[in-house]
Amino acid sequence: MILGKGKNNPKRNILHCSATTKHITVGNINDYHKTLWHSISNLGSYCGYHFVIDYLGKRYQTREIYEEGMHTIGQNRSSIGICLIMYPDTEAWRYGVEPYMPSREQEISLVKLLKEIEEETRISGISYHRDFTKLKTCPGNLIPASWGRDLIRKGKISFLKRQLFLLRRYLLFLLKKYE
Repeated sequence: MILGKGKNNPKRNILHCSATTKHITVGNINDYHKTLWHSISNLGSYCGYHFVIDYLGKRYQTREIYEEGMHTIGQNRSSIGICLIMYPDTEAWRYGVEPYMPSREQEISLVKLLKEIEEETRISGISYHRDFTKLKTCPGNLIPASWGRDLIRKGKISFLKRQLFLLRRYLLFLLKKYE
């Protein structure tokens, strides 16, 4: 994760959806954002989000953490923008796309990213784009308000279970070694 320096003083993570098919790439998003604004990031991307996670769970960093984003009006100097390639919205049908939820791989990648961001910046949790404007349903009206919080909690529980498993295994090893 590249922190960098810039005008962004992040206080929150903001989740977005690409509102596209599953097969869109970060390159496609970059090309589209290039047509909207011609501001290139320190990492050489036109993408307004700091991170994009594709449907297979692969994560791309397109802006440095402390670099101003271009993803949420009024929040670009105080947030980290994260976009999942997904379209969990009933509006999708209007555009000929079947709505779809984030993949398990995306959820795992998002939880991992949020943990890394928290370690580096002390920012925890996640807000939705729709929390900052009445004009958007992003990340989608099929995503309940509790989804991000529940996902983070589940990720922390999974992490703790894994740590307990490893500790138990190590203790068994020690017991056998010193019998």
